[in-house]
Amino acid sequence: MNENKNVIFGAGLLGTKLLKFLANKDIVIDYFVDNDKLKHGTDIDCVCIKSFDEMLMDNENCNIQLYVAAQRITDIVNQLYYGGFKGCIYLLKDKHILDDNTSNYEDLVYKLDFDNPMLDYIEYEVASNCNLNCKGCTHYSNLIKEKTFGDYSQFKKDLEQIKTLFCGVERIRLLGAFLLGNK
Repeated sequence: MNENKNVIFGAGLLGTKLLKFLANKDIVIDYFVDNDKLKHGTDIDCVCIKSFDEMLMDNENCNIQLYVAAQRITDIVNQLYYGGFKGCIYLLKDKHILDDNTSNYEDLVYKLDFDNPMLDYIEYEVASNCNLNCKGCTHYSNLIKEKTFGDYSQFKKDLEQIKTLFCGVERIRLLGAFLLGNK
């Protein structure tokens, strides 16, 4: 019979805050996982820090609920995906909520649908033209004189397709600007 374990991926400041937050919600963390080899074998508040490979070996015999506590989650989620992790992954909805211990657990985390890898970012060009005339504009938007705007309905379709290929997108970048009133 498989044992259940709660693990935090990320033994930095965010992981430490998450440990305290979950302790206040009566969730006991069995250990941390971190990619920093210098942290392996040490502990935070009597909770040991293990390597990714140690967690994967543990995952063969245990049901792991993994809380990802990192600033950039894409690399970690893809590491878990390609490393063959089998377990539940929870991501933080809002990292700032950790400072407020009165928040509900449900307000803090959401379960990741983990059938596909994660996409770092996508870009959507809201407007191709721009009247800001910024030096070094890599999109050359200030050279386009006619007002052109992105096709929102096509972008929505594209997002639906992305949902079938990836488990999530860490960032969406909106590009383009047109300030009214300026010539």
